[in-house]
Amino acid sequence: MKRSGPPAMPAKPGYLLHEDTAPWDWWLKLVITGTLAATLIGGIVLTLDDAPDGLPLLGVTVFDALVFYFVMPRSYQVFDNRLRIVLGGPFGMDIPLSNIKEIRVASGSKIMVNWGIQLATSSRSVMEIVRKKGWSVTISPSDRETFIQRLNEAIKTARGLPKQ
Repeated sequence: MKRSGPPAMPAKPGYLLHEDTAPWDWWLKLVITGTLAATLIGGIVLTLDDAPDGLPLLGVTVFDALVFYFVMPRSYQVFDNRLRIVLGGPFGMDIPLSNIKEIRVASGSKIMVNWGIQLATSSRSVMEIVRKKGWSVTISPSDRETFIQRLNEAIKTARGLPKQ
């Protein structure tokens, strides 16, 4: 019987350098609330009228609520080896610092028209993270300038460049 070596060690977890919240614009809250309210009210009305489509529409409401909960960003974390976008529940998106090509300040319209992954929740502090591999990611930390400064410092340190 052939023995293998010890299991591989997990990747270095890194340490947290900076964390910022994801602010929500009023119109985004209105869109999400409106979507859930429309399907909920429609499902209740149809269920009370004994229509066969009422219960599935209530199921759509629950499904939509879960999607919004698990997909919308809660915060953005800069670690010494990665950028983590914290989503709902146990979910998150990690971008290795070595994969970040460029950080751009973007306009508020970028959250509506974007060829990439859209995780911005506010039109006031939008920034785009251009990756070497994969689609660009658009986010909106509450304090964009500080966030960009800390992220740039972390990238320089990870690449072995001196801080300025």
